[in-house]
Amino acid sequence: MNDRQTIGETGGEFAFIDRALAQAARGDQRIIVGPGDDAAVLRCGGEAVVTTDLLIEGRHFRLDWIAPFDAGWRAAISSLSDLAAMGARPLAGFLSLGVGPQFPAADAEDLVRGVAACLEIYGAALAGGDTVASSSGVILNVCLAGEWQGRSCLRSAARPGDLICVTGRLGGSRAALRLLERLGPGAAWEGHHELILSYSAPHARTSAGLWLTRQDAVHAMMDISDGLSSDLWRIAEASGVRCVVDVSALPVSPAAAAAAHLTGETLADTALHGGEDFELLFTIAPEGAEAVLGGIVIETGTQAAIVGRVDEGEPGVFAADGAPIHPAFEHFAP
Repeated sequence: MNDRQTIGETGGEFAFIDRALAQAARGDQRIIVGPGDDAAVLRCGGEAVVTTDLLIEGRHFRLDWIAPFDAGWRAAISSLSDLAAMGARPLAGFLSLGVGPQFPAADAEDLVRGVAACLEIYGAALAGGDTVASSSGVILNVCLAGEWQGRSCLRSAARPGDLICVTGRLGGSRAALRLLERLGPGAAWEGHHELILSYSAPHARTSAGLWLTRQDAVHAMMDISDGLSSDLWRIAEASGVRCVVDVSALPVSPAAAAAAHLTGETLADTALHGGEDFELLFTIAPEGAEAVLGGIVIETGTQAAIVGRVDEGEPGVFAADGAPIHPAFEHFAP
């Protein structure tokens, strides 16, 4: 098979599925019935947590910017990050893949390999899925099941008086996108390899999420996929609280800061509105902050910072000076 042969030229749908199944985990004791039948059967000792995320070429990724393997990786991370925010341990994933009839079979297999490799790194298995011909470019959907660990910190659980915290550094993925748009992939990759990797090969905070949900002082939590400004709005609305952000305290990606002169926006905007960082956003009782922020580093190697507070009042997100902060991203915004 050469790199440009299509799925049809390499044996058709079922031959492709057979090759894709080679990426699925074999001998995993959690999978009673694996890929190849009408559905998978999983061994799960307790309650299951299930999430799904849909990525569309041109909207969530561009294959002239990143490799097919990376597109598959990003699709898996999107769902893994959701489980991290729920304090669930990843168990098994299911990939639904749509590609055009002329899409190279080798690239399609790299998409599957990216999903399978990412799931394996985080302790999950690719347990099945579906594939169809698409007339709208590449479509990737990863459905992921995980084992609930006994407590979830829901978006609706933030309380007045809580401190607002985030893990890691913000703005790397947004800054990378700005560079890819302005410089093109060649110059962006060559001059800012570390920054572009934050977009093409992100990571999920699985261990941090598992640890945080075991801390009684942590109340609400979600992952940052649409940007802090958008995701904090979801906590404010679900909890019926006013969230106040200290923009000057936002931890900015060092690689994004180094490229700030090329991105065309301030570091504050990059950190506040950047999506797909896949960090965790959580609220915490102030009396437990020192123990949690110190413990998360010791136990998981993850840095976390206080970036604001939760107040009583009409639900919304505001800067420390009272200026409203509007959501940066919404799929169906007019």
